[in-house]
Amino acid sequence: MDNVMLRLKNKFKISKDTQLGIKSEKFSKNIVDIHGEKNIVDLKEKSYIKDSRIKIVGNNNRLIISERVKFIGSELYFACDNGLIIIGKNTTSEGSRFICDEDNLSIKIGEDFMFSYETEIRNSDAHPIFLSGKRINFGKSIEIGNKVWLGFRSIILKGVSIGDNSIVGAGSLVTKSFGSNSLIGGNPAKLIKCDVSWER
Repeated sequence: MDNVMLRLKNKFKISKDTQLGIKSEKFSKNIVDIHGEKNIVDLKEKSYIKDSRIKIVGNNNRLIISERVKFIGSELYFACDNGLIIIGKNTTSEGSRFICDEDNLSIKIGEDFMFSYETEIRNSDAHPIFLSGKRINFGKSIEIGNKVWLGFRSIILKGVSIGDNSIVGAGSLVTKSFGSNSLIGGNPAKLIKCDVSWER
C-alpha cells in the first residue's frame, strides 16, 4: 500500500485482485475493507474523504466517487455481486449511508447533491420475505438526479427515482418516485409543492 495512504492513518484490508484507484490527496482516517474478486474502487481527483468506511463483500462490484466530492463520517457498503454505486461531482455528505445489498443493482447519485446528517439510501430490504414459498420483496435500483437536497434523517428506499433540483424534507421515508423540482416530505413521503428550487 502507498506510504502516503498509511501516513494519513487509513486502514486497508483488501483482496489481492481489487482495483483500488485513489487519486484524491485528501483521503484520511478511513477504513477500506474489501472481500471478494474483481471489485473496483475509483476515487477521482480533488475529492475529500475522511472518517468514512468503504466495505465490499462480494464480487465484481464498482464504487465510483467523482471529482470534488466531500464525504465525512459516511459509509458505502456492498453485500452483493455486480453492484454499482456512483456518486456525482460536487456532492457533499456527512454521516450518510449507502447500502447496495442485492445482486445486479445500482445506486446512482447525480451532481451537486447535498446529503444532510444521518441519511440513508438502500436498494433492497436486506432480508427476503416469502409468501407461499415465493419471494415477494426483490430489490430495485435507485437513481437520483442533479442538485437534490436530502434532509436530515431521511431515507430513500428501493426503486425510487427523484428528478433534478428537488428537496426531500427532514425525517422523510421515500418509497416512490418523484419528478424534478419537487418538494417532498413525510412518512411515507408525498409531494408537497411543485416547481421549487434551492441554493446551498
